[in-house]
Amino acid sequence: IPIAEKNGDIIQLGDFVLNETLKMVGEWKNKYHYPLIVSVNISSIQLSKDDFVDNIEKLIDQYDVDPENLELELTESVFIEDFDDIIDKISTLRRMGVRISLDDFGTGFSSLSYLRNLPINTLKIDKSFVDSVIEDRSTGIITESVIAMVKKLGFETVAEGVECKEQFDYLRESGCDIIQGFLLGRPMSGKDFEKLIVRQLP
Repeated sequence: IPIAEKNGDIIQLGDFVLNETLKMVGEWKNKYHYPLIVSVNISSIQLSKDDFVDNIEKLIDQYDVDPENLELELTESVFIEDFDDIIDKISTLRRMGVRISLDDFGTGFSSLSYLRNLPINTLKIDKSFVDSVIEDRSTGIITESVIAMVKKLGFETVAEGVECKEQFDYLRESGCDIIQGFLLGRPMSGKDFEKLIVRQLP
């Protein structure tokens, strides 16, 4: 990904991923009528394009996807260069119904003062915190504080990289809304995920 961002290929790659993802979500929606939210990582270079929001709207309409079924994951780095422009774009996406998630929180230039002004739905606690949340008390205190603060701000919390039951239990008891990691599921193909949907149907 860093190479693709450096040589500009990330735009073409990102467009392909968005197109294929929304195409698949639209097919699953019409086929199974199963509620789901699919998250897609977005590069700061993608987001900086003038037509980014328009392209998202076109794809949603093209594949008949409910906007609330799409979540765009952004890292803190996207806000470094042009904060106001990025805020305008994600505010427009939010008004459309698209969900916005702040990914890898705690690894960049995390600032509580800017966090209160972000029009996001979800904050994802980085795996580096989850890895040591059991063994290191300081990490646990920070993680618990972030979860409590974020919930008061009205955001959902997601813990990334949960790999053992001890981490799962700790985060659940701390009030984390959503758990993500190998403990619950590993990367799989679209076909395998479709089988998972089918098993959940009534």
